[in-house]
Amino acid sequence: MTHRPAGRPSPTAMPHARLAFGHKRECVMMTPKENYLAAIRFRGPEYVPMGNEGILHAFQFAGNFRCETWTDGWGVHWEQGLAGTVPFPKGNPLPSLDRLADYRFPDPGALEYTSEIQAGLAVVDRGEKLIIGNLTYLLFERAWAIMGMENFLMALVTHPAEAHAFLHGIAGYARGVFERYLELGVDGVGFSEDLGTQRALMISPDMFREFILPEYRFIFENVLRAGKIINFHSCGCVQDIAADLAGIGVTILNPIQHRANDLHTIKQAAMGGAFRGNASHDNPSNAHMPKAHAQAARGNSQHAQAARGNAAHAHEARGTELRGRMALQGAIDTAVLAMGTPADVRAEVESVMAVLKPGGGYICQPDQGIPGIPPENTEALWEAARDLGRY
Repeated sequence: MTHRPAGRPSPTAMPHARLAFGHKRECVMMTPKENYLAAIRFRGPEYVPMGNEGILHAFQFAGNFRCETWTDGWGVHWEQGLAGTVPFPKGNPLPSLDRLADYRFPDPGALEYTSEIQAGLAVVDRGEKLIIGNLTYLLFERAWAIMGMENFLMALVTHPAEAHAFLHGIAGYARGVFERYLELGVDGVGFSEDLGTQRALMISPDMFREFILPEYRFIFENVLRAGKIINFHSCGCVQDIAADLAGIGVTILNPIQHRANDLHTIKQAAMGGAFRGNASHDNPSNAHMPKAHAQAARGNSQHAQAARGNAAHAHEARGTELRGRMALQGAIDTAVLAMGTPADVRAEVESVMAVLKPGGGYICQPDQGIPGIPPENTEALWEAARDLGRY
């Protein structure tokens, strides 16, 4: 799965938010920023926030990600194909956890807070925008980049103790980066962490709860204590762990790929409802998982239960009224935007709004960002969002 590098604007974005409702703007009492915060905190927004409003100003320290061919601080060699595309890891410095003792994790303090970044932040209007500190590749993505995907997935089964130690080392780095962002006074953190394919998670939900979820709680602990936003990016089918993410205090989950997830199921999970999946959905989470993985996940059930049992403590700072609730961002199918008519786009927005708008906690925007969307479809998207998004 691919995604835009952190901070790169969506091709469907529009430059300013104040005129989002055109001549109707005088009827809206909240500013776009106030309305956005009301939506993600479930505090009565006046309308569904839209991805073209430009509320977020995202940045990340230099040295973590480059959209070019290079070797990073983890020892991973990245090769770029077409100019402007995200590079792919080709050199894996730790193919086996038998060598974990010799591996050196990088120092989060070595990332650079450059003068260019400082100058960009200095001119941000904090009355209109929220500053988000980004981290491209959080934990799962970072792990398989270091080891190679097959090597990492096999290590979860063959070397579980070493896998826990390896993941905790990566988590310590991410926690350190976020602590630096908190010292700068950011409004929240964001990151990439693709966990899903078009049909399922890349690992079983039980293995996720055993190996990944406890490290998320560790990474987010200080962010939650400070009451800051956590904007979690994962492409693909993630409905089977949406309740887990809501339970540990994730503020926003994006981009909610419409045809990879059942929207009713993921909405129920995000609103704190009992989450048992949807038998009618044709993307069962572990239908294609290797048998060995499923057996290992069942064998680690005690750890999974402990992770779920401790989840409530991780987001105390958000307040009891928000416990277990998570905003959803995206869900407008990019395929419809790219290949449909304006009428198709409006129908797509209407169908998504019908499920995700009620109760608040929805931000309307495409479920992916791609070039080449017809201008008339971009216009139809935001027009439909304005017309249908009022509460």
